[in-house]
Amino acid sequence: MAEQVVYESTVKEIANRKRLTHWFQWQQMTGTPLYYILPSAKWLSLGRKRQPGIRYITFDDLAELILDETKESYVAIGEEDRHLFFQQFLEEDALGGTHDRHQAKAYADTYGQIKRLGLEVEEYTAGLESLKPLFKRYEQATVNENRLLDPEQKILVAANRLSKRPSLMTGAVVVDGFYDFSPLQYRLITALKKADVPFHVYLPQATFAIAKQTLNDLLSLGFEQKTVHHRNDLMTESISVKAASTTEEQYYGLMQDIILSEKPYDAFGIVLADEKADEAVLFRVAKFLGVPLQRSKRRSARDSAILHWLDYVLRMPSRAATSWEQLPLLELIMKLTFTSGASFALAKKSFLATGDVADEGIGRLIELVRGNVWRKRDTFLAYLHQLERLLDDSELSSLYEQRMRESHETWRAQEIAFELHVMTYLKSLVQEKRQELEEKGLMAFTIRLDLFREWLHYQLERKKFTIEKGRERGVSIHTWRDVPLFQGDKLYVTSMNEGTFPAPHSLQGYVQERDLYSLPIPYGAPTQHVFKMKQEAYFDQLFYIAPEIVFSYIKGMNPNEPFLPSPFLDRYVATETYEWTFEKRMEAPFALTVGEQQEKAAHFLGKGYVINGLSPEIERIHQHVERLKTGEETLSEPLSAQYTLSVTALEQYARCPFRFGMERIFNVKEPMKKEVRVSPLDLGYLIHQVIERIYEEEDLIGQPFHRLSETDKGRIGQKVELVFLALWEEIEQRYLSLSRLELELIKREWLKRLRKWWKAERKHFWDHEPVKEMAIYSLERSVSLPIRLPSGTTITLTGKVDRIDVDHEGFTIYDYKTGQAHLKMEEDVPSGLKLQLPLYMIAAGQQLKEKKAYGASYISLKEPEKRANNGLWKPEHVGKGSRFRVSAFCKNRHEQLGTIDFLHAFNLDERIEQLWQGMHEDFSVMPLDCSKSCPYHAVCRVTPEQREEGETSWQ
Repeated sequence: MAEQVVYESTVKEIANRKRLTHWFQWQQMTGTPLYYILPSAKWLSLGRKRQPGIRYITFDDLAELILDETKESYVAIGEEDRHLFFQQFLEEDALGGTHDRHQAKAYADTYGQIKRLGLEVEEYTAGLESLKPLFKRYEQATVNENRLLDPEQKILVAANRLSKRPSLMTGAVVVDGFYDFSPLQYRLITALKKADVPFHVYLPQATFAIAKQTLNDLLSLGFEQKTVHHRNDLMTESISVKAASTTEEQYYGLMQDIILSEKPYDAFGIVLADEKADEAVLFRVAKFLGVPLQRSKRRSARDSAILHWLDYVLRMPSRAATSWEQLPLLELIMKLTFTSGASFALAKKSFLATGDVADEGIGRLIELVRGNVWRKRDTFLAYLHQLERLLDDSELSSLYEQRMRESHETWRAQEIAFELHVMTYLKSLVQEKRQELEEKGLMAFTIRLDLFREWLHYQLERKKFTIEKGRERGVSIHTWRDVPLFQGDKLYVTSMNEGTFPAPHSLQGYVQERDLYSLPIPYGAPTQHVFKMKQEAYFDQLFYIAPEIVFSYIKGMNPNEPFLPSPFLDRYVATETYEWTFEKRMEAPFALTVGEQQEKAAHFLGKGYVINGLSPEIERIHQHVERLKTGEETLSEPLSAQYTLSVTALEQYARCPFRFGMERIFNVKEPMKKEVRVSPLDLGYLIHQVIERIYEEEDLIGQPFHRLSETDKGRIGQKVELVFLALWEEIEQRYLSLSRLELELIKREWLKRLRKWWKAERKHFWDHEPVKEMAIYSLERSVSLPIRLPSGTTITLTGKVDRIDVDHEGFTIYDYKTGQAHLKMEEDVPSGLKLQLPLYMIAAGQQLKEKKAYGASYISLKEPEKRANNGLWKPEHVGKGSRFRVSAFCKNRHEQLGTIDFLHAFNLDERIEQLWQGMHEDFSVMPLDCSKSCPYHAVCRVTPEQREEGETSWQ
């Protein structure tokens, strides 16, 4: 009868040298294989280092050993694979309804949770009867037909096989460092016990509630109890609590404590209560302050350009795509091949223009991807073969080796090396998986492409590469499981917030805690009570490990609603004496590194302090920032003066000098982007063409409005639509990248607007009795206006008036707009934002000699009937009885409209000279009208203050 013993031990004795030496000698003396199970990868690594010659494994490894002894072929799959199998089953046979991906995941999680409880599907008697056929189908397709075992099934199948064939397990098992076991682990322990396998369990801190329960469970299984006599005294002498404003300041604070201490770095340790969220911040702060860490910095293969490229390849549609639709592929390949700078921009420009790139290597990769058509469903083996060919044909490994030899920058060499490591791993992974399927006779196993893609994602996501090795004498980093390894003096336990520790506990899928009490789970049921006991054990073990402990938590930036500390800290929060905040760190009278010194200098410079002895770099940045604040962008040498210019150029300069300079002076093109709508410029040109053709082809220019018959008015209304549809064909040919549906919707919208426009034209002109003697004088009339500026210089302003109407005494002008058209005379005219109407009226008046100006108006295709606040009018034409239907609400009225005196009334001659002079030398960031869609925001960095300065600068 083999020994099965549970020993009471301490946290400091887990995997100690004496214990490991004893079992190594036992193994040599008995000639029996020994399997030593430890709770984490860090413990396993330590065991191998302390005592070679023993096989250190996990419970999963032990299950695999048993399965290997059965000589049965199987393939291990992960949880993500299980999710996709359920998704596939639901799509093929949707249980009488439709199911989305989230439902499939919920079903898969439910199945996984049942298995983690150590139960077979038939043993789960807490409901969910409707799902059991689906669970059975999964087991039939994976376990029975294809020998695919997920993590839970591996242990369950191993325990079942061992129960039937005890001879499968040869050797002894030692378990060390566990406070408790899961139901699944208990299933394997029970099978090992029944198989009479020598089994020894070292249970640390048996006085803890969770360990006491584990001890009782093992005793009820038939284990013998023994005690390892070691001192079990509490070690902690000092406990303090620190609050930090942010996660980053938390690590700045503790690193500062460590640096200022006289102790070596390896005297300190850090427990990450929120490892996933904090690890990156910890590494960043430690690097900034120059603090060495024992933990190596690792990077997941999921961050590689290779994975993103393969993901695109496996998702790429088989249909032919436009250059814009294939642009993500080009960008991925250029990133993959480390193409940068001008070569990147030129290749992208060439690809969008012609569909080809000048670089032969990039072009070959694009063609390689285009030629790889992936079947939606195929054998796993076929997918692996196709992926293997793709990787080989890409020749990326050779490219990376060449780039490594050519690179002179350390950071770039590191990036290339990382991609090369991922490529090497990926090739070996595919090869090993292919060989595994062939050796185990699973060549016919069929899956869908999305399942294969998810499998690839999962494999690369869990693979991590060391990019920076840890320092042996650095600060040690721990989790709750491996913190007993700490051998130093002072331990920091970080991010101890409510909700972080203890972390929320819940069962997966549709399994509820109340179900646990009615199910046949003899040991280890994961109830809230058990979870709480385990968290208490993790917390209480700290006081047997470190002489001094500093707990910290994130208090947040809002003093009125602070984040709360963990309930475990309630008894210690009263000892809180200091907060780690950015302000306190900046106010400290010292800097630990040159980087921190520069950070403090920048901080106080930003607050307006005068700092002496700035570093050249900070001085340069400071001067640069101060210049950017002013928004001033002037030329050292003014451009040659232009004495003839358009009115629209003046308006554009007034709207934003910086944008004017980028577009008109420096000719900086907008970034190329995919067409997602018809350009407003193209629509404007189209609408002007429609209006011009209608009036010219119908010979309506010069014809008084009252002479047009009702029959002709109706016919012209129909012709408007015919002319628009004929011209619209050019738009459709120009915008082939837009969907036909989208173009159809735009066409219908503009047909609707043109119908409203013709209805408004009839209302205001052709059917309107008060203006029946008026006629269209001209369309697209070129005008020019000489202006003598206050400095004595004369310039000529030019432009085109969309339409001029006349009668025997006067004239009106109109400007057609496809968008909204509003005008505030007291604001828009003096500032220079809206100059066309007032200046065109003066220019037209000089051409028409004796005729007087009535007014001018924009005609918006969105609101064609409106005449109130979109124009300028003589006072007698506003209000009741207005010939032009201008309501009394119109504030844009002036007696001197259309005369040169109008310029002087608004000091426009001075404003025009100011704009004219600025157009040759001043392109500062002072916009009067700052568009959110402006393509130059990224380089102008306009601020609210600069917008405000621009609004008042002309006054």
